[in-house]
Amino acid sequence: MEGRIVWLASFLKSGNTWLRLLLANLCSDEECPVSINAITLQQDDIVNRFSFEEQALLDSSLLLQHEIDELIPAIVEGIAARASSDIYIKIHDA
Repeated sequence: MEGRIVWLASFLKSGNTWLRLLLANLCSDEECPVSINAITLQQDDIVNRFSFEEQALLDSSLLLQHEIDELIPAIVEGIAARASSDIYIKIHDA
């Protein structure tokens, strides 16, 4: 099963963490509630420099910003294609 990426896009300090906590508890099979300090949903920028380089197999410092921007959609599609379930990602980007 291919996963989907569900973007949790919001402004800073707008309740994104509480939404992620709710989703983590809904997705959890545990009897005890998920702690706010132990949210297991993806919470980092999925395409930060380190994950970009790992996925693209390229040193991002060798690329121009527009080249990076052109590669990001393919990288995100690849991550979703390899996911076995939906991925919830917090972002503050435009």
